[in-house]
Amino acid sequence: MKILFIHPTLRNYRIELFEKLHQKFDITYLFLQQKRGGIDLPSNWNYSIIDLDYGLDFFKNLKNWLSFTFKLFKEEYDIIIASPAESLDSIIALLITKLKKKKIIFWGESWYYPSNISLRYLRFKLVMFLLSLGDAVIGSGNISSEFYKKFIKKNIIFNAPNYVPPLQIIDTSPFLKKLYKKDKKIVKKKIVLYLGRIIERKGLDYLIKAFKLLEEKFDDVYLLIVGDGPFIQQCRKLTLELGVENIMFTCQVPDNEIPIYYNLCDIFVLPAILIKDHPEAIGLVVCEAMSVGKPIVVTNSVGALQYVQDGENGYVVQDKNDKELYEALSKILIDEELMKKMGRKSKEIYDEKINLEKQYNTFVNVIEQIIKR
Repeated sequence: MKILFIHPTLRNYRIELFEKLHQKFDITYLFLQQKRGGIDLPSNWNYSIIDLDYGLDFFKNLKNWLSFTFKLFKEEYDIIIASPAESLDSIIALLITKLKKKKIIFWGESWYYPSNISLRYLRFKLVMFLLSLGDAVIGSGNISSEFYKKFIKKNIIFNAPNYVPPLQIIDTSPFLKKLYKKDKKIVKKKIVLYLGRIIERKGLDYLIKAFKLLEEKFDDVYLLIVGDGPFIQQCRKLTLELGVENIMFTCQVPDNEIPIYYNLCDIFVLPAILIKDHPEAIGLVVCEAMSVGKPIVVTNSVGALQYVQDGENGYVVQDKNDKELYEALSKILIDEELMKKMGRKSKEIYDEKINLEKQYNTFVNVIEQIIKR
């Protein structure tokens, strides 16, 4: 039984799952984004790479799309696993598996559908119909699996809990000295952390506005922004316009430093917003912060809100609302015991819900069911 697993790129949080599947099945991985994962592919895996362009350069990259399609036609696989479920390559894989009378499993993390009749809404309805023609759909966690059940036959929907490897709790004092050299104001401050790509959909500008209000109320807060992206200049400009003082943009940092920033912070925030009916997907950075016991503040446009119990390990606020962000952060910052309690609860939820074995066992169960059909 030969399996082809199509996936955009390899990330560190996928290695353990993919390795376990490699050990269990005759599986080949096809990665679709060249050298964007930042990780060396294990030499003992069967894999290939075709660099596909998901953006406006589709026609410029037509040769690679044709290579992808030809590969699926030419090579023989009994089952294809396609992820993300709603992508063009997954739909192409569906059409080819139907023509070849093979099996296909979709793996997706969608949790939101367009609220207004529009081209995006019509596309969404079409994609859900096409996914229903597959042999199984695996949702990433409860929020995704329940979402798919609303539009697709429930008997082909499965829930694979998300997994992000836990980060180590480490002493951050030596690293704090390095940051002190960049900005002396960071010492003895409670640190609010944003970590991720800096694009408009992440809502960082709303967090900066909320933090300006925090500065007016607290004299011991600091906003640490880790990451880079096309929206960073707008955010820097906003910082200057508002006169935010206790803030640092680190830009891109090495992967081995990322756990330090999670350990360093007192609160983690993902202030993502809805843009043209495009929400934040799961937001796995939230899970990483929870693994080291941090209070979490997210908006209702983040798929990871399934891990944030409002008032228990953090707060869920309305997106595009800097006042609500400010109020949520204030509640935590003003109460040291609440901050510690929420941090402990985050770790408890992580240990309970972020589970590699459950994720792996779901894939094995689905594959074995498909084989028997």
